[in-house]
Amino acid sequence: MFFKTRSSNYRYCLYLVLTFCCIGAILYLSSLPGASLNFGGSTMERILSNIAHIPLYGVLAISLFLFFKNRKDSELNKINRNVILTAMCIAILDELNQSITPGRQASLLDILLDAIGILIALWVANTRLLSTAGKFN
Repeated sequence: MFFKTRSSNYRYCLYLVLTFCCIGAILYLSSLPGASLNFGGSTMERILSNIAHIPLYGVLAISLFLFFKNRKDSELNKINRNVILTAMCIAILDELNQSITPGRQASLLDILLDAIGILIALWVANTRLLSTAGKFN
C-alpha cells in the first residue's frame, strides 16, 4: 500500500489539500494585475511586498515537507530534495505567470527570496523533526 497506516491516509490528504491551497494562493496573488495591487510606488511598500515572498514560500515548503513526509518511502534526504525541487518549480512558474500579467514583471530577486523562504522553512522542519523523540516517523 502507498500509505503507512489508515490515519496516515487522512494526514496525507490533509497535507495534499494544504499544499494545493498554498499553490492556489501563490498563483492567485501572482495573477493580479499590477494596478490592482495598489502599492502606490512607495519604497517601503515595495520592500514589504518583496519580503512577503519569504513567509509565503516558507508555508508552501512546510506543507510540501509534511506531504512528502507522510509517504511510504519517506527518507529525509529525499524529502528535502523533493521539497526544494517542487517549491522552486512553483517559484519559477509564479514568475513566468507574473511576466504575462498586465502591470507585473518577473524578477530574479523574487525567486531568490522564494528560495530563502524555502530553505529557512526546511531548516526549521528538519531541526524540529530531529529534536523530537529522536526518530523520524
